[in-house]
Amino acid sequence: MNLTVLNYMLPSHPDALIIKAIESYGEDFWRKVNTNLVFKKKLSENVKNVLNKYNINYKEEVEGFWVSVMYEIVKEVKTDYLLIWEEDIEILDIDYFLKAFETLKLPSYNTLKSIVGAKGTFTIADVSASIQKIATASKTPANRIKMFSTEFGPMY
Repeated sequence: MNLTVLNYMLPSHPDALIIKAIESYGEDFWRKVNTNLVFKKKLSENVKNVLNKYNINYKEEVEGFWVSVMYEIVKEVKTDYLLIWEEDIEILDIDYFLKAFETLKLPSYNTLKSIVGAKGTFTIADVSASIQKIATASKTPANRIKMFSTEFGPMY
C-alpha cells in the first residue's frame, strides 16, 4: 500500500483505548503501510508491546512543539498518500493553536496580533479582551456588528 501513517500525540488516553484503536486497524493494515508514530510522553510497556507486535515504527519522549515535529515527520514521507492518525480530532488548547499560526508564519496570525494590539505572543484571552471592548463600547447589536466588521475585517 502506498500509504504512510504518522502521528504526534501525548498520549492522554488510557492504554486500553490506545491499544484498541491500534488493533482496530488489523494486522494486515499495519503490515502494508509505512509508519512513523511520535509520542511526547513515555509509553507504557502494554502500548509498546502492541506497537512492536505490529512492527509499527515509533519514537517516545519526543520534545518539541507539535507543528514543528509534524513538519519534520512529513518531510520524511516517501509514499504518495498520508494518513494522520490523531489522538483527538479537535484542538483542545487554543494557545497551541495560536502558536501554530506563529510557527507557520501565516499572515492571519500577524493580522490578528495587530488587531488585538499584542506586543509579543498572545493568547485567546487577548482576543477575548479585544472583542469585549467592542461589546462594551457599542449600545446596539447593529453597532457591535459594524465595529466588529471594521476591527476584524482584515482577518477575512
